[in-house]
Amino acid sequence: MIGFEEQKKILALIGSSCKRRVEAVIIGGSAMLFYNFTKTATKDIDIVVFSEADRRYLIDVLKGLGFSEKSRGKGNEPVRMEFKEFILDVFCQNV
Repeated sequence: MIGFEEQKKILALIGSSCKRRVEAVIIGGSAMLFYNFTKTATKDIDIVVFSEADRRYLIDVLKGLGFSEKSRGKGNEPVRMEFKEFILDVFCQNV
C-alpha cells in the first residue's frame, strides 16, 4: 500500500523527470488521498493522460526511473507500470 507522503514524493519525481509538459489527472484512491477522504493508502496510482503521445512519453519517463511495464493496455485499458512497491496504471483519455 502507498500512503499520501509516498505518493507526493513519487509524483514529484515523475513531474521533475518530464522534460516537456504532460497534462494528466490522478483518479481513484490516489485522488481520494489528496482530497483528504478517510482513505489513508492505496494499492496503486491511477494516472490519466489525454493523448496517446503523452501516454507513450510518460511510460518512457517511468522506464527511465526504473519502472517496468507489466501489462500493455489496448485502447482505453491502462498500461501497468511497477517499481518496488509502486504500481502505476496509465490510462489514456476515457476511463
